[in-house]
Amino acid sequence: MHFVFGNEEAEALAQYDWENGFPVLLLQSGNTPIRYSSDTVFEEKYKIRYFDYGCTGPNTEKIKAYNTIIFKRLSEKYGKKWRKTVRKDTLGLGKRNMN
Repeated sequence: MHFVFGNEEAEALAQYDWENGFPVLLLQSGNTPIRYSSDTVFEEKYKIRYFDYGCTGPNTEKIKAYNTIIFKRLSEKYGKKWRKTVRKDTLGLGKRNMN
């Protein structure tokens, strides 16, 4: 994601990742990437992976742009049920991105 220069490129990358079978939800948790036991359950159920940059990573606006496309694709494929178990610290979550 470091090579993405703008939000539109981040959105295009998300679409590409989804279409090619390797979508991720991007996180930026702090000094050390965080992994919860529930992550694996979500990842297996919805065929997606979490990627936590820790305290480093691209601009948060680029991460949100990427995640927004992934949120839309999850909703198209699974309806609203994925929202109940997605990590709440996933960047870009909010009412406007949950459609």
